[in-house]
Amino acid sequence: MNASSVSSNTPSSTLSTSALASALRELKAHCVEAETEFEAALRATPASSGPSARNLVHYLALRRHDLRNLQEALSIRGLSSLGRSEASVLATLDAVSAWLEGERDVPLAVQREIATSRERVASHASLLLGPRAADLPSRVMVTMPTEAATSPELLRELLEAGMDVARINAAHDDAATWRAIVHNLREAEAALGRRIRIEVELPGPKLRTGPMFATDPVLHWRLGRDPHGLRTRPARLRLRVEPCPADDDQIPIDRELLGHLRSGDEIRLIDLRGRRRELHVVEVHEREAIVVGHRSGVVRAGLPLEHWRNDQNLGGSRIENFAPTEDAVLLHAGERFELVLSDAPGHSGAPGTLARVSCPAKELFESARVGERILFDDGRIEGRMEAVDSGRILVEITRAAADGSKLRPGKGINVPDTELRGSALTPDDEAALEFAAEHADVIGASFVQHQRDIYALRRALDERGRHNMGIILKVETQAGFTRLPELLLAALACMPVGVMVARGDLGVEVGFERLAELQEEILWLAEAAHLPVVWATQVLESMAKTGLPSRAEVTDAAMSGRAECVMLNKGPHIVDTVRFLVDVLTRMQHHQSKKRSLLRSLAVSQAPG
Repeated sequence: MNASSVSSNTPSSTLSTSALASALRELKAHCVEAETEFEAALRATPASSGPSARNLVHYLALRRHDLRNLQEALSIRGLSSLGRSEASVLATLDAVSAWLEGERDVPLAVQREIATSRERVASHASLLLGPRAADLPSRVMVTMPTEAATSPELLRELLEAGMDVARINAAHDDAATWRAIVHNLREAEAALGRRIRIEVELPGPKLRTGPMFATDPVLHWRLGRDPHGLRTRPARLRLRVEPCPADDDQIPIDRELLGHLRSGDEIRLIDLRGRRRELHVVEVHEREAIVVGHRSGVVRAGLPLEHWRNDQNLGGSRIENFAPTEDAVLLHAGERFELVLSDAPGHSGAPGTLARVSCPAKELFESARVGERILFDDGRIEGRMEAVDSGRILVEITRAAADGSKLRPGKGINVPDTELRGSALTPDDEAALEFAAEHADVIGASFVQHQRDIYALRRALDERGRHNMGIILKVETQAGFTRLPELLLAALACMPVGVMVARGDLGVEVGFERLAELQEEILWLAEAAHLPVVWATQVLESMAKTGLPSRAEVTDAAMSGRAECVMLNKGPHIVDTVRFLVDVLTRMQHHQSKKRSLLRSLAVSQAPG
């Protein structure tokens, strides 16, 4: 019986021990044969990384089979599952085979190989991220807030709380701020007798919406109301003779109308909802008049106004243009808008015209294709590309909130179906590299999608004299995940290297319903390559921001101990959050190592009395 038949629907309880042993021998043969398929990649791997590269190849071959039936058959015999074989595939197959074939003990060489493989993961993690505390399964990485540049005390508190790696996100702040953070960190380290790693994360290609201005601003004034919804005071507005924003209870009018206004006059109008409204003049000054209204109203530029005094119409005027203000484009499912290559302000569109949103990322417009998906603002808005040219993409909205979704400036854009072309390193990346080469221990590579991205970064570091600088590959796109095996093989030629599960963008790209599944696969593949993993994005996010974690976040934090490092984002309560995470990880390390339950004695199991 071969591996394929064992993987079929044959009841596991009917499989003989000899059939299982035969299946394991065939699985091992398939794993070894896979080395021929990956021969070129294995030849390019340095000898020091050779065992890790070969084990990754073996694991890929193993996972081409559906092993669920085989697992169950081994389990009911009380034998070790293959589900913990990531770090040592062949040795695990040999160990299980030895028991099936009647050996009284697993060969010593096999035991040594399993132990050595686990040590490789730990060694690579220490090389990249520094040592970990003896009583913790994982290191703690903390994103540096801007305040760290002016507060040495904050850095000292973070170090005392348990921070092991300081992360500087080069997409924010500037080189002067980064230098101040490093200076304060080194002072805090000296005071405490510690030395930790500094990671500088490259910005990568910035796919974000540009600034937006409202081309047709609307002012909606409201009345004061008490907690029960009862009106308590009229609306108070200013009629001004210069452009003013539409969000500050100001209405622009011409100077001639202001010159004729007197206290006690009325401004009458029909607002955008077709409702008649009166505004009573209470004060007149050189550049403005103060009016009050006893009903709410909605107006825009060009709306007719009538000037009344003692029930006599003194003439008409119009609302002048409001000052341009940063705005949001309200989008509904089924609508279309233009995404344009520009850093000029977009706009919500005049009646009968398309809204326009800008994006300065040239590579997006060079790479996009008709029919591909495009997502905005962490996936809250989804669209499909209907037409594409070198500077314009016509987008049809396919998903938005029932009453529309507002797209604001600076929101992220994800294109999970698009193969982005362009240089592996952007000009902003190159600038951040200059700083990192001087001050950092590890570089974070954002939006890695190709082997050439890794090689280009290693060359850039070599040119700056940082031949052994660590690299963390951020897996945050559909393409990056799909190519993860080849990326890991390339990484093993560029050690020291680790992997970051960037769950924010990755969840948007693949769908949050698949995120947990892909997170597991990244953990497995990285362990098979003996590379450390950083568990990142929204870990204890609520606690960092508000001081209180959610129940789901606590469970997530407990699970994060399966990675070699856990990343926390900044927030006003970040010091307490580090302490909380360290406490959770300390407790969990007595119960679990990677996927293995350690079976520590449980207090709850003790006999009463």
